[in-house]
Parts: sequence; C-alpha cells; structure tokens
Amino acid sequence: MTGTDWRPLTVATITDPAGAARTLIGLGLTRDVLWTALLLVAVLNALLFAVSNIALPPPPELSVLLPAPILYFVVVAAGLSLSVVSLHVFGRLLGGTGTLEDIMVLVGWIQLLRVAIQAVALFLALLAPVLSAMVVLAAVFYGIFIMLHFINQAHNFGSLMRSAGVLLISALAILLVLTFILSFVGGSFLEAYAHV
Repeated sequence: MTGTDWRPLTVATITDPAGAARTLIGLGLTRDVLWTALLLVAVLNALLFAVSNIALPPPPELSVLLPAPILYFVVVAAGLSLSVVSLHVFGRLLGGTGTLEDIMVLVGWIQLLRVAIQAVALFLALLAPVLSAMVVLAAVFYGIFIMLHFINQAHNFGSLMRSAGVLLISALAILLVLTFILSFVGGSFLEAYAHV
C-alpha cells in the first residue's frame, strides 16, 4: 500500500473500473492486511453512523429502533465478511478463478469509497438535502456498475452477465444470513433495552 497514489486510482475506479480492479489485484496485499482494512472500513462506517445521528437526529419514535454504533459496527463487519466469502464462493461455483484476496481488496476498496461518498452526502444533507439524496442515489447505481466490473475482473469471467448473477446470488445469501443473525442479536438487544 505504501507508495501507491490513491487519487488516480479513485479516478480510474470511476472512469475505468476494470482497469482499477486489475491495479488493485496487482498490489498483492496479504490476507492479514486485507482483513484489517475491512475492519477499518467497518469502524469508519460506525463512526459516520454515529456522527450522522448527532448531526441529523432522527425522530424520537425512530431513534429507539436504530442500533447502537457498536451493534452497527458488528452488522457492517459481518456484512462485509459475508460479502467477501459469498462473492468468492459463488463466483467459483459459476466458473470464476478469483482468489479470496482478489475479492477482499476489491470489496474493501469500493466500501472505502462508499464511506467517503457517505461523508460528502452527510455534509450536503446539512446544506442541500435534495442534492445529497441525488448523490446517494447516483452512488448506489454507479456502485453496482463498478462492482460488476470488479467481480468480472476478479473471476476472469469475460461477462458482466455472469458477474451480475454472482452479485445477485450473493446479495440474496447475505440478506438471508443477516436476517437470521439479526433475529437473534436484535431480539436480544431490544429485550435488554426494554428491561432498562
């Protein structure tokens, strides 16, 4: 990671996501470094979540339903881990050749960019809420486009349709697992909260 100029890579991610993916994979980062980076992204997400609740407090009736920052961190970390594993496993099942490290570096990078976009959107929400919503919406759709190219490069598919299949199957699998986890964790959390 040392010596890498991240600004051109950020621009390339937007203008040439396939090329950016090849550059990221070519960094050859170790699994330990990548897991640490994913945890860091989860921490940044939780911090931004806490800041957004302070800067833009939710209505009282909704604030009870929002998770604490620590629980939010756990959910994000679990989601990122599940994303990496599912994109790797389902990609392999569909004939891909990507390694776990290939998927990790790409997921970590796009999530880091999403944190940056969310920070910009939070700032804009204080000044121009409509513009903030437009930025978030554009980021979501373009983020999917970038991720399709990332998966395609990681697994050497040569087909964005197969990448879309992997992304869809992975999203459904992650949703099922997180729902299952939250039914226990969230239920226990709310029960404990009710007895406070």
